[in-house]
Amino acid sequence: DSLLIKNKLFKERLKQAKNLFRKDLLAHYGCVNAIEFSEGGDLLVSGGDDRRVLLWFVQDAIYERGTPVVMQTNHTSNIFCLAFDKLNSKIFSGGNDDQVIVHDLKTGQLILKLPHRNPVYGLSINPQSDHVLATAGDDGRILIYDIRDPVPEAICLAKQNTGFHSVVFHPTNPRLLVSANADEGI
Repeated sequence: DSLLIKNKLFKERLKQAKNLFRKDLLAHYGCVNAIEFSEGGDLLVSGGDDRRVLLWFVQDAIYERGTPVVMQTNHTSNIFCLAFDKLNSKIFSGGNDDQVIVHDLKTGQLILKLPHRNPVYGLSINPQSDHVLATAGDDGRILIYDIRDPVPEAICLAKQNTGFHSVVFHPTNPRLLVSANADEGI
């Protein structure tokens, strides 16, 4: 009973809240499938069915100053996942075109493409090394890459019969990863 009362009170307070902020950011030409804040929260990246990766400066977007920066290299199909590195120097994007693209945040230029066998539904940057990332693919594999290698080769960490939908490094112990798929769960 106390949980129901707490939920009801919370919903009533939320309805009455005057200090919540809402702003529609319109720049994509289709459905937006992925959004991600930078570590400090001053940057936002978005991607979707229009195959473009857009970088938003949050303060400018809130006050309608300027437009988002469009990364120079587009995907050839829908984008499903995004990430920033800790230094806010790179944006990682993955999607239905069977690849992860690494973008230079400052110039918008392509740094690297990491090919996959099937769509990429999730990616995560190692919290202790911006050069190491994990990807979750529709081919049922969790792959680890070190992009410091001249030609990064994937290390297959896990393989299932069904596709993975997500992968996340533990924030303080990056030797641990969590993954999810439709049949096997977490």
